[in-house]
Amino acid sequence: MNKNRLSRQESFWTELKYPLSHADALMTLTKQELIKLGQRMQLSGLTKYKKEELVVKLVELYAENIWPITRVWDQARWKLIKQIANNGGIGEKPLLEIQQYEYFCEIGILFPSIHEGRHVLLMPAEVVAFFNDSENSGSGSLIERNTEWIRLSIGLLNYYGVLTIEQITKFVMSNADHKLASFDMLNVLYDASLYYDEINYFDDDAFFDSRVSNVSQVINEQAKRTDLEYRHFTKHEIWRAGEPGFIERNPSFMKLEKYIKHLYEMDTEEAELMADLCLDAAKNGQSLADMVHIVQDFVEIPYLPIMNEITSMLAALYNDTKQWQLKGHSPNELAASRDMLRLQVLKSAPSPSEASVINIQTRTKVGRNDPCPCGSGKKFKKCCG
Repeated sequence: MNKNRLSRQESFWTELKYPLSHADALMTLTKQELIKLGQRMQLSGLTKYKKEELVVKLVELYAENIWPITRVWDQARWKLIKQIANNGGIGEKPLLEIQQYEYFCEIGILFPSIHEGRHVLLMPAEVVAFFNDSENSGSGSLIERNTEWIRLSIGLLNYYGVLTIEQITKFVMSNADHKLASFDMLNVLYDASLYYDEINYFDDDAFFDSRVSNVSQVINEQAKRTDLEYRHFTKHEIWRAGEPGFIERNPSFMKLEKYIKHLYEMDTEEAELMADLCLDAAKNGQSLADMVHIVQDFVEIPYLPIMNEITSMLAALYNDTKQWQLKGHSPNELAASRDMLRLQVLKSAPSPSEASVINIQTRTKVGRNDPCPCGSGKKFKKCCG
């Protein structure tokens, strides 16, 4: 995490009174944030209220109107919320990304605070009562459905980089066990894009992996390759790629990581980070020079033989990496596919013995048991055939 992001996260932690009332919690939000929360609860006509009036209105209507938000949650969010509710509305600072703290705060459920010198998350007392009510524990089938859809989507974006709403719906529905209305899935994925860094919403038309450096470029490059199908992945491959922290450690990745780690006596975490950044550059279709610069951000390369060795490993990593502009194929896979196609063409071509022979004088095809047109008197199959 960079310094700016860390500083921003630390600014969340303010003194709030525990137990926390919902009104006091919502007063920490701006009026615009309160209006946005009301809109997510599918409430309208909120702009006419002053901030204090708006807080009273939201507290009054919260319990009966929070379902549009909670119904799209996956298992991870439900688990965290239930843990804090069961603990009386206070939880030790969890390992969340900055946008995840913001997400829970902006929907009026969890608020970062400092309590007795500790960083904690506080849940307002009214919200604790709501989630401790067995009727508000969430539908098991909906939670399973949302969890599956979100993880499959993250896995697909890991391989393809960018997918339109139509494409991601098609791919997810073809692999999911829970096949309901695609409109539901759009709501689930849009909300997930507010919570998870791995999935992002683009221009009201597509979802993309956060590591894509130029979304429009990937879309355009994929569109140019009209003769190239999207690479097929099994559900197991997609599911595995949707796991938090997934890195596709192919042999070229492992070789580069091991080489740098031992040559420069680098710790495993830093060597893996360097190799992962090179992998991301390859996924984006960046140049070999760009990948070399990434390595040089971590280490000095003083000698030409070492530079040649590292460059060779980076080239292998580039060619082995499934790239977004290539619709999930790696350059090596496409090269192998072209070689296979050439071989099939050669195999399908008739051999000399299978080719048709025409008698020049009669202009008819010569059968294998016909007299050979060379005039030898032998059958064609025993002579020139």
